[in-house]
Amino acid sequence: MANAHSHRATGDAQSVPATEIVRNFPVWQDRSNKRPVTILHHGRPRSVLLSLEHYSQLLMGQGSQDERGEGLRVQLDIVLANITCLFVQVDRNLQVTRANHAAANFFKQSPGSLVGQPLDNLLPEPVIQAARKVLATGLAERTGLKTADAEHLIDVTPFPAGAALFGTDVAAIAEREELSARCMAEEQLFAMMTGLAVGEVGPDGRLADAHPSLTRLLRFRQEWIENTQFCDLFDAGSRRKCSLHLAHVLDGKGPVCCRADIVTRDRDAVPIRLFLAPKMKGEAVGSVLFSILDDSLGELPMR
Repeated sequence: MANAHSHRATGDAQSVPATEIVRNFPVWQDRSNKRPVTILHHGRPRSVLLSLEHYSQLLMGQGSQDERGEGLRVQLDIVLANITCLFVQVDRNLQVTRANHAAANFFKQSPGSLVGQPLDNLLPEPVIQAARKVLATGLAERTGLKTADAEHLIDVTPFPAGAALFGTDVAAIAEREELSARCMAEEQLFAMMTGLAVGEVGPDGRLADAHPSLTRLLRFRQEWIENTQFCDLFDAGSRRKCSLHLAHVLDGKGPVCCRADIVTRDRDAVPIRLFLAPKMKGEAVGSVLFSILDDSLGELPMR
């Protein structure tokens, strides 16, 4: 007969073959009161023997189904409170069961007062028809909503026990698209310009964004420049001046410009003009944007 004391027991885990459990069940039942026993089948963990106390602790940690559901509802409310699009949840009778603050502001009511209202008291017939179609087919629908103040895209999607409506301001979409198009155009402009470099410096003085235009100007590899102290890009005679100007901008004292000499791989120190401007984060300076103009630009060929 196998010795019950010969099986593995390391740290908080102990394991034993199923045959040993059958032979010495009272022994392992007592041991499971101290810590769970893993039962092996053909050498692999298959089951666990544990005490009622340990089992109760697991159930308490997991929580009941109602408790888990309530936890998920709280998490959803936190997410919804922090999104900018309108959100309205309805049941299968198209009565409002939840609404976020953005929706409440749109309807000029509190989120709580919206709950229980029929959706057709709040929105026009095309949106109601889209919601009914979603409930009938289980497929998402998109429609529009125009008011005197704004225009929204309304996405209606299946949701547990009903449907959810998400409203996005068309003007905000257009603004994001315009900003994206502008950034893309600027990238193309920087790619064509010789002797101009741009980027961003973090509050710790390190390069937060090593733009390809900077690597092209300095003739150094991207990985060498990334996360470098910004002032270390300049020669010894210019570093203190650049450091003072950078601190000036980070302290919220406004943009500055100066002349300096920057170190390049194949042209040694090159005279440049440096422009620094604050990038705000809320009411404080979050980082510094820079542009560098090669003073020998007039002698370089245009591409």
